[in-house]
Amino acid sequence: MDERLYRQLVAVIRKHSFQIKVEDEDGYHEFTSDTCEEGETVLVRCLTLRTDYAYGDYPRGHLRYDVEKIILGASHGIIRLNMV
Repeated sequence: MDERLYRQLVAVIRKHSFQIKVEDEDGYHEFTSDTCEEGETVLVRCLTLRTDYAYGDYPRGHLRYDVEKIILGASHGIIRLNMV
């Protein structure tokens, strides 16, 4: 993802997310790639999110569908922002 789009994504999450907050937008973590024969370690930027509220019944507003779909797809359906 290019830098400009990444920063816009972070800004939209910060502005509109009720339950999920951006913890660290510039963190990097080492991962072992399983696509290489040697198990090469690669440094990957990670967007770290945290939840401040228990998941449950709370008023939902208008969702920011693009960000929802990107995060939902990137997390294989695990992270649901439920942005208001």
